[in-house]
Amino acid sequence: MLQTVEGIAEKNGAVHLLEPIHPDQPMRVLITLLEPVEKAADNSSKTLSEIQLEAVAGCLAYSGKAKTLEEMEAAIARGIQERAHDRD
Repeated sequence: MLQTVEGIAEKNGAVHLLEPIHPDQPMRVLITLLEPVEKAADNSSKTLSEIQLEAVAGCLAYSGKAKTLEEMEAAIARGIQERAHDRD
């Protein structure tokens, strides 16, 4: 079962969920850091789903073969390395 829950990640790494969750067993989670809370307040007229759609809309035109999770993770890792290299 996939479930998305909004939360706030503090500077010390603590994560506070903005709504309760009730898993019936221990579950893995993925945490995606979005924009800072202050910037999110600027988007307060938009719903979370509208903001998230804007963030990923560029990939909607993709019409190639479906990517595996491993391919996506490798592409993300390459992107991180490229950004780190660009900062040097």
